Amino acid sequence: MRRALLALGCAVGFGCDAPARAQGSGSAALAPAPAPVAAPGGADDATAPVTLPKAWLPLAAVAEAGLVAADHGNAAHPTVVRTWGDAGLGCFVTVVDITGTRAEQVAELAAELETTLRAAVDVEGWAFTDGAVAEVTATIVRGTMRGALRARLIAEPTGVPHAAVASCFYNDREPVRCQAACTTVLSSLEAPKVTP
Repeated sequence: MRRALLALGCAVGFGCDAPARAQGSGSAALAPAPAPVAAPGGADDATAPVTLPKAWLPLAAVAEAGLVAADHGNAAHPTVVRTWGDAGLGCFVTVVDITGTRAEQVAELAAELETTLRAAVDVEGWAFTDGAVAEVTATIVRGTMRGALRARLIAEPTGVPHAAVASCFYNDREPVRCQAACTTVLSSLEAPKVTP
């Protein structure tokens, strides 16, 4: 799971050096596959799991970097990494959709997400709320990049965890406008769909 979650840190532009620190790691619940099986999304805004500002465009190359960093795949439920942004303003959002391979408590998955992110970026204000759809929120910082994270986590009927993790971040070009846009984008994050 660790490498799958590192897709978030890499794809959001905080740097792709973090995955090297996680080589060989991974949890039993989301064991890494030899190579990613999902292509990055982002070409179709109509299927985005967040509501995007009109000027934000898909950034497939950034999503691809995150997917490669994840090095995670599950044939039945592939990891999907999608990124959109407005390069002129310096605002971006990456959404990572990950499903486990065996039963695990959602709280354990959230704790692993926190540990993984803290290895790559500064994390402030971490909050986890358990429930039918568990929630994680935090502020993330690396250098001049700032942003916020929201994760929505569920357990499938089989007990396998499924997470939608979104990170909206920005540089110092238009921080006030980007922060406002990120607040709206993250508040719109859809919960993962339960597989029947």
